[in-house]
Amino acid sequence: MGSRSIPRGRTCRFPNGLVLSTSLDGHLCHLGRPRLHNQRCRGGPEILKPYWKIPVWRTFVNNWNNPYYAGGENQPGCWFDFSIGDVDFFMLDGRYYRTESKVMNPSMLGDVQKMWLLQKLKSSKATFKVLASPVPWSYGAKPGSRDPWQGYKTEREQIFSFLEANNIDGVILISADRHRSDIWKIERPNGYDLYEFESSKLTNIHTHKVMPDSLFGYNKKCSFGRLQFDTSIPDPQVTYKIISIDNEVIYTFSLKKSQLTSTNPE
Repeated sequence: MGSRSIPRGRTCRFPNGLVLSTSLDGHLCHLGRPRLHNQRCRGGPEILKPYWKIPVWRTFVNNWNNPYYAGGENQPGCWFDFSIGDVDFFMLDGRYYRTESKVMNPSMLGDVQKMWLLQKLKSSKATFKVLASPVPWSYGAKPGSRDPWQGYKTEREQIFSFLEANNIDGVILISADRHRSDIWKIERPNGYDLYEFESSKLTNIHTHKVMPDSLFGYNKKCSFGRLQFDTSIPDPQVTYKIISIDNEVIYTFSLKKSQLTSTNPE
């Protein structure tokens, strides 16, 4: 039996804006064993262990034309970043180095990827910075589960506190995993509130129910999310549209850059 990855997301550019794949959550698995939840959802902190990690990564590399693949052969993984105009995108790998959420100091990203992310965010000069996670950032998106960031609260707080400590403005969160399309607001006591756009039901027959704490949720039809940025106006704007598989605009939500700006002094 061989090994394989299950990549589920791409990013595409269109003349009138950005169309972002709504399913960013590529689970790790290997053939020959049952796809048990705990086995497919975390690779652990080691580079060479479990034994299937390198074959899985090479299969992913052979199938996805990303700009780069984490640190390459010396530090394999699936994270990368890219820019379109005045928008920087940071595509996170939430599986390859993930530890069990119940251990002491659990990590979804691993030390190397987390350092990469923080350094990239601090050096970014883009108007908007998009953090793409394979699982929801908001705690209410999958209640009772430790699989999303709800199981890695300390690490999530480290990232959010870093934004505030370094006055990093214009951050938008996107995610997948839930079979619906959502908008979430994460209130921050020491910085601007963060907004999360989640969508992962373009090709899923299975449906997850809409959660009451979301600003908006949609699950009646298959759908996807579209982000469109306008950085040419005095107060730059990002617009998130939830669009059904029948090309119906279900909901539109806009954010101004001024809503994503720190009030802390330098």
